[in-house]
Amino acid sequence: MRSICTLTLGMALMASAVAQTGTTVTAYKGGFKWIKMGQATKPLAISLANASVLKVELSFPNQVELRKDSHGYQWFTFMLADQGKDWKWNQTTSGTVPATGGIIKPGRYTVTIPLKGIPSSVLKGATQVLSLGAGTSGLVRPITFTIVSMRGS
Repeated sequence: MRSICTLTLGMALMASAVAQTGTTVTAYKGGFKWIKMGQATKPLAISLANASVLKVELSFPNQVELRKDSHGYQWFTFMLADQGKDWKWNQTTSGTVPATGGIIKPGRYTVTIPLKGIPSSVLKGATQVLSLGAGTSGLVRPITFTIVSMRGS
């Protein structure tokens, strides 16, 4: 019985350690949404300690067609929220997924999110709970995308 409990706990810890990579968002309709990424892994926390930007690698399996907003612009952006050991919510400005003519072709893209807005004491902290905020000008149809990796730079 003890070995079963130990195995279960080990598997749960491994799942939480990789919660930040391989996260797939399905049936995303384009409205603003917080994607809970969980506790920062040790390598990610170390990379954020002296970073000025967060690089997020995304994968789109299918073509994404953006709608124009009320001002005629088309965009797909991500921002970061970071809660440190004091659990205070700190967030960044946004980084944009490159689109040409309102189209994001299938493939991998790196979005650069400036970390301005998150105190260096939080970025240097060992305890960081992260969320990515996704938003678009609008989508022609719901999409699926995967957050492949994140790293400070």
